[in-house]
Amino acid sequence: MDTSKDPVTSEILLALQLRAANNNFLPKLESFECVEAGEAFIPFIPAFFAQKTIGIDISFADDSSALAIAFFISRIPTLCPNLECITLSCLAQDPVVIDAVSEMLLSCNQDSLRMFRVDSPLTEEA
Repeated sequence: MDTSKDPVTSEILLALQLRAANNNFLPKLESFECVEAGEAFIPFIPAFFAQKTIGIDISFADDSSALAIAFFISRIPTLCPNLECITLSCLAQDPVVIDAVSEMLLSCNQDSLRMFRVDSPLTEEA
């Protein structure tokens, strides 16, 4: 999904989320890819994830706030407990994002995780 060219607006996503009664939009989705996830779209990304999601590839838009990205990233291990591949690019080089990415790595299921590719430094603990 390329949110920079996609006609789906945040208003449409909000209506879909209400219609789905806070369930996943695609409960059998195994892989999620999103290009240029912007500030308005980031809060809706978790609605696409499912327990079966094993691959995530997201690049963030330049206008995305570090706080929104960090909050989203912190939820990934809970939403997708058996991730195998994670790719996050165009991350804000901000301490809150660095902490969130590091915590995500430490919280992921190490038995299933095969690839972890982020363009962010990690904390020493991670």
